[in-house]
Amino acid sequence: MEPLTDVRPGLTEGCLSTGLSQQVELPVELAGFAAGLAHDLNNVLAVVGNYATLLSRRESDAMVRADLAEILAAVQRGRSITGQLQAIAGRELIDPAPVELNALLDSFLATRVDVLEHLLGNDIELVIEHSSQPLVALCDRRQLDQIVLNLVKNAAAAMRAGGTVSIAAEPGSRCDGDDEQVSIRVSDTGAGLTDSELARVFEPFFSTGSRRPGAGLGLAAVHGMVRQNQGRIVVRSTPGRGTTVHVLLPAANPGPDPVPSGDSGGSR
Repeated sequence: MEPLTDVRPGLTEGCLSTGLSQQVELPVELAGFAAGLAHDLNNVLAVVGNYATLLSRRESDAMVRADLAEILAAVQRGRSITGQLQAIAGRELIDPAPVELNALLDSFLATRVDVLEHLLGNDIELVIEHSSQPLVALCDRRQLDQIVLNLVKNAAAAMRAGGTVSIAAEPGSRCDGDDEQVSIRVSDTGAGLTDSELARVFEPFFSTGSRRPGAGLGLAAVHGMVRQNQGRIVVRSTPGRGTTVHVLLPAANPGPDPVPSGDSGGSR
């Protein structure tokens, strides 16, 4: 199956859509540049991080140790950005294995409590929708977890006045897929995207929201990770009604040790 990203305006009932449909591919030269830049920056960050760690172990002054802690925190933020650059380039090392999607969503909710509280605050509700049947994807579990997190971050950024983010596990046939695919769907009730914004949504550094460090990389990284896992993305959006992203991945038979289920999902 060829990796494909469909970008379609017009959110209608079920999985019907009309309008633009296009394939989004990262130029080979840009992918190579992103991978090389990430590699070089990681080398610099490693030196800074190692020296800051050594100094913090030798330093007894509390104020100096606090300053060194800030340096180490900045190094971690830098590594997060270089990680997204590697994902955009599709150069991360991956380990495809059977991943049960309902269990993955339970684990995501259970292990990301602090992050989700920070992202969503008190004005955004998070709803987890499980499938009534087991759904097993063949993909890298760590990357899929990051894909979901990036999509939730993007959805939250679109709802400054509050709303609802829904994450669902679905058969691929529910949205332009088939029985050989399974899907993670992330929907929001935010401002939605215009046709021109939708056409650029996976471009690196393109962002209609916050300009925080790394903003504009999240969806580009999602695109790279989905392609690397031989999947595709369907995006639908209507201004004023919100955006829905379907991540379609190859289905697999359950392995002997599928992703363990965490606490039961549900509304946040």
